Amino acid sequence: MADNIAVSAGSGTTVAADEVVDATLGTVKAQFIKIMDGTLDGTTKAAVGANGLAVDVKAAVVTSGTITTVSTVTNLSQLGGAAVPIGAGVEATAVRVTLPTDGTGVVRLGAGTAGIGKLTANSGVDIGDVDVTSAVISSGTLTTVSTVSALGTSTTGPQKAEDVASANGDAGIAIMAVRKDTPANTSGTDGDYETPQMSAGRLWTSATIDAALPAGTNGIGKLTANSGVDIGDVDVASIAAGDNNIGNVDIISFPDNEPFNVAQINGVAPSMGAGATGTGVQRVVLANDAGKTLLSAGGSASSSGDNTIVAAGTNKLKVYAFSLSTVSTTAVTCIFKSGAGGTELWRVILQTPASVAGGANLVVQPPAWIFATASATLLNLSLSAAVAVNWSVSYFDEA
Repeated sequence: MADNIAVSAGSGTTVAADEVVDATLGTVKAQFIKIMDGTLDGTTKAAVGANGLAVDVKAAVVTSGTITTVSTVTNLSQLGGAAVPIGAGVEATAVRVTLPTDGTGVVRLGAGTAGIGKLTANSGVDIGDVDVTSAVISSGTLTTVSTVSALGTSTTGPQKAEDVASANGDAGIAIMAVRKDTPANTSGTDGDYETPQMSAGRLWTSATIDAALPAGTNGIGKLTANSGVDIGDVDVASIAAGDNNIGNVDIISFPDNEPFNVAQINGVAPSMGAGATGTGVQRVVLANDAGKTLLSAGGSASSSGDNTIVAAGTNKLKVYAFSLSTVSTTAVTCIFKSGAGGTELWRVILQTPASVAGGANLVVQPPAWIFATASATLLNLSLSAAVAVNWSVSYFDEA
């Protein structure tokens, strides 16, 4: 195909032109040119739309002016006259960007193991919640740590594993206490936290025992002298021989079938064995076997015949002691009877010289008795003459 067309000036083919006035060239003819594909033998025409010629920019350098719209950039080699940095690099050649003020404000790192580099000091800036897997603080202060999962269990960490023996050089956290010469509450309300309190290098503790010692055989150590302090009931198992004095002791009970020696009773040495009445002789009350109530009565009878001396009881009146006396020179027979004119129980004849008292008495140890009336029957003293006779009887009422 012939690529060139010969144009003969003055005759032949008419060439489309436009007459223009140029400041340098003057009035000239500018030829109209139809833009087509520049490829040899190509027939593709340039597209011209309403906005003019459509251009596909494959490579261009804009030295000045503004590109209004670029729909697609396949390869951008420079920005601001400098090569666009690709991949990892230093800050000096990096492209500075600004996040939009109406965006979410969140920049996420892509999945993977890449770090975000070293954080520089930036006081007052909150970077949000951060899980610190491990950290070494060479200086500075941690304001708040909400949870510490582990402090290390080796010699360099204060946390120690259970059942692990201590070793030289183990690291730990010192326990601090507040010096208080007089212990007192430092918090405002019951249940608040407080620090331990110390004085003279010793921790304050209470000498008050708020609970009983647990059952068992454990001792509480050696008791020192502490006059005036009551340690409660104490069982003394044994005391070493000698002149030891344990002070005033109240004896609650003695072991069964164990002998003991009483040196004094109410501050007085007791009198032992046979002898006369004296300061050390103890007053005793005879037992009335099986709960008997021992009774006594006395008086004087002078009527011949029956004289009631003890009224009838619920049961039998059992006499275990009696005494009769008179100063009569006339013989008088004294008869104890069960009831008025009843059965004779005991008989005594009394008679004395002038101005001399005489009589008779008899006693046995209860529960024995000398004589007894019938059940619910009075005790009568019958006299054979009208002679004054003094009498006394001791008895108990029993079936």
